Amino acid sequence: MLKKMMNTRFKLLKNQKGLTLVELLAVIVILGVIAAIAVPAIGGVISNSKKNADTQTELLLHDAAVRYMTDVDPDGNGLLADGTTAVTGYASGAITVAQLVTAGYLKEAPKKQQLTTANTYTSIPVTFTNSSWTSTGTITVS
Repeated sequence: MLKKMMNTRFKLLKNQKGLTLVELLAVIVILGVIAAIAVPAIGGVISNSKKNADTQTELLLHDAAVRYMTDVDPDGNGLLADGTTAVTGYASGAITVAQLVTAGYLKEAPKKQQLTTANTYTSIPVTFTNSSWTSTGTITVS
């Protein structure tokens, strides 16, 4: 008797050949709903991360410009730290990214992460006030 029940159950399990059309459609609909929710959420995360990366890059550039000018012209008088030679390359209150790369303050010129027509940082504003260098304002991008 037990053997007969086992054989019957085995035959029933053996006859199931796959999913019904309704089950398959239900799975497809569920996957579609999940995709419709996930794609915009992931897109927002990527956009925010690029914006945050650009903000941090600009802070880094301001810091590098201040460190460069503090090392090159600590007194803000247009002379090198040794007091003998005029500072070259500093014009109209801005330091170029190329100067910072050449001087070793940046490993390479950073690129803007958010998609715009201009994606290369070019110059950073610096000023000498109250006996120290500061860098604030908008960084030029081209």
